[in-house]
Amino acid sequence: MNFIKLCRFFGIDGDVGEIKKLNNGHINATYKLTVEENGGEQLYIVQRINKYVFKDPKVLMKNVTSVTEFIKEKYLSMSVDPDRKVLEFLKSENGESCYYDDDNYYRCYKFVDRSVTYELPDSNELLENLGYAIGNFHYMLSDFNTKQLNETIPDFHNTEKRLSDLYAAVEKDPFGRAQKAMDDVLKFRKNESEILKLSSLDLPSRVVHNDPKCNNVLFDEQSNEILALIDLDTVMPGLAAHDFGDAVRSACNSCKEDEKDYSLVSLDLDKFKAFTKGYIKKAGNFLSEKEKNSLALGVYTLACELSARFLTDYILGDVYFTKDYGMHNLVRARSQLAFAEDVYKKLPEMNRIVSEICM
Repeated sequence: MNFIKLCRFFGIDGDVGEIKKLNNGHINATYKLTVEENGGEQLYIVQRINKYVFKDPKVLMKNVTSVTEFIKEKYLSMSVDPDRKVLEFLKSENGESCYYDDDNYYRCYKFVDRSVTYELPDSNELLENLGYAIGNFHYMLSDFNTKQLNETIPDFHNTEKRLSDLYAAVEKDPFGRAQKAMDDVLKFRKNESEILKLSSLDLPSRVVHNDPKCNNVLFDEQSNEILALIDLDTVMPGLAAHDFGDAVRSACNSCKEDEKDYSLVSLDLDKFKAFTKGYIKKAGNFLSEKEKNSLALGVYTLACELSARFLTDYILGDVYFTKDYGMHNLVRARSQLAFAEDVYKKLPEMNRIVSEICM
């Protein structure tokens, strides 16, 4: 990969110094570039887009730049400096946001200085800020026309298809693993109507992030104020409850997502309350009552959906998710299912918390 040619393609004229490969992220290869320009150092992030996951990088980048430029213009219309609050992707002189080299596509954006990410929020204050970040992202794009976006991963949150894929994997059973997972599969069949309940509601399509983990939010390294959301590859039309549910599933679990002692797995209601408080501060300004009433259900749905995906992958021979040991994906599936079952028991209290915060 010729980083100097990439820089010139994107109009970066300075001298390229240190090139550091970053190990965070599992999909795209990421590099931090130090460039000497205008008498100082400017940092850039370069990413090689994974063509196996994202079949059309140009369509992907059209989504990403449409959303980021919309957010930037909205901040400017609010007389707010967008610097550090939204990623700024570079374009070539011809307006191209992808650099093609050696059969790969690359993109480049300015590094957001004085920023930090966290794998998981370690305090209720940070949880509230995380909720605010997701709510603000939804708010900033609440008047964006979702028809302008393409599906970068079709059927990403099509829960019915995720269940169908699971049942098909059981029928195929290429490695003779289905019998070991049959009790789990039966739980999905038994609770299918509840798992699909969110999909049956008449809810508006929103621009959603689809991977709203804490480590995809940039915070100010001093104040922990939210800055920008990163990893925008899966920005697509969806439901507000998808992002809300997945963020809570990730950030408000009492255990890691692959806890082997399923009796320890539960939703922490104090964490849920802190996250919801931050989210509603922004999203409460535009969400309909029906959408607000769907948020808690989104947590249950997304936990079930991810469990089904882990279980499907285990039965098919671990072809999608990386694993650390032989039954890792089965453990993940059962841990997420245990979380979903605890969430289901707590739905009345979760709905009460949402209603109370929305008042």
